[in-house]
Amino acid sequence: MAFALAAVSSGRGHDFIRTALLDPLNALGETFRAKKPAWQEAEVERLFSLALTRQDSWSEPRIVSRAEALERVARWNSALDCDTWRGTSGGTDKAVCEAIARLAYEQGGVDFSAGLAVIAVASGVCEATAREAVRRVHSRGWLRVIETHTASTATRYRLLIPERFRAQSKQLTPKLPNPIDASTGMPHDIASEDDLGGDVARWNAIGKPAMLAWRALDDFTPQPVEAVAAALNISQTAARLRLLKLERHGLAVRRDRQWTRQHVDHELLAAELGTSGKREQQVQRLLAKRQARSTLRSLWSSAFRCFQEHVQKKGDESSAELPGWVEQSVPKRILSAWTERLRHRNHQSI
Repeated sequence: MAFALAAVSSGRGHDFIRTALLDPLNALGETFRAKKPAWQEAEVERLFSLALTRQDSWSEPRIVSRAEALERVARWNSALDCDTWRGTSGGTDKAVCEAIARLAYEQGGVDFSAGLAVIAVASGVCEATAREAVRRVHSRGWLRVIETHTASTATRYRLLIPERFRAQSKQLTPKLPNPIDASTGMPHDIASEDDLGGDVARWNAIGKPAMLAWRALDDFTPQPVEAVAAALNISQTAARLRLLKLERHGLAVRRDRQWTRQHVDHELLAAELGTSGKREQQVQRLLAKRQARSTLRSLWSSAFRCFQEHVQKKGDESSAELPGWVEQSVPKRILSAWTERLRHRNHQSI
C-alpha cells in the first residue's frame, strides 16, 4: 500500500504500479507475481483506487485534538435527526447509523474501523441486513469508505454530514453516543431502553420504527398523532400504526386521542416476544468465528513453516516429502505458489 501511495503521489498510474510489481528484482511483488493475471489486474486497480482515496483524504482539514474529534462524532450523531427515516428500512438505517456513531466515538474520531459483524451486533440486525443498510447510508451521504477490508483488517469508514443538513446540524446540541464495546458491538449499558439494537427492537418483536415512535413520546406531556408524525417526518397513518403497536405491548397509553409514553421491562417483553438473548447469541457466534479464523491462521503458518523446512532439508523442492496433515490442509495450487516463492527467494540469495 505504501508503494502505491508513493506512486500516486508522484503522478504515476496503473502501468507503473503493475510493471514495478512484476519486476523479479522487486521483493515487494513476490506474492503479486505468484498470482494469476486476472487477480493481478484486480489488485492493481484496488491499490490504485485506494491510494487515490487516501490521497484525497489528506487534503481535508485535520482534527487537532481528541476532544475535537469526539465533538465531531457527537455532532454527527445529533445530525442524524435532521434526516427522515421512513419505513422498516429507515428504522434499520437509523439503528445502523447510531451503532456506527457509538463505534466511532469509542475509537476516538470520525475515522474508524468496523466489521459488518460488529455493526450487526450493535444495531440488532443480521449481517446481511447490516451490509444493505451500510450501503444505503453510504448512498445517502452519511458515510464514506476510505479503506476496504482485507483478510486481516476491517473496513475503514469516515463519518460525513450531507451538504443539505450541514447548516441545520450546526444549530443542534451535540449528542454523545452511548458507550459500547468496539470489539464486539455489545453496549456497556445493556439495560438502556432507547437502544435501537436491543432485543425488544428487533423486527419480529416491537421493531425499530415503533421504537423511534416510542422515543418521540413523552412520559408526562400527552401528544397527538400529528405531533409524533411531525417529529418523525412520516405520515399520520404510519405514526398511528406505530403507536397502536406500542399500545398493544404496554409501551404507550392513549387518552382523548393523546398519547403518553409508558415504561415496561424491555427484557421481559423481549422474552415474551421470543427475541430475548438474540444479541448475546450474535456475540457468541462472532467470537466463535474469530477463534476459528485464528486457529486456521495458526494452522496455515505452521504448514508453511513445515513446508519450508522440508524444502531446505531436501535442497530440491520437487523431491520434498510433506507430512500428510500439510497435504490435507493446503490446496495443491497454494503448495505450487509456495514452491515458486521459495525458488524465487533462493534465486535472489544466490
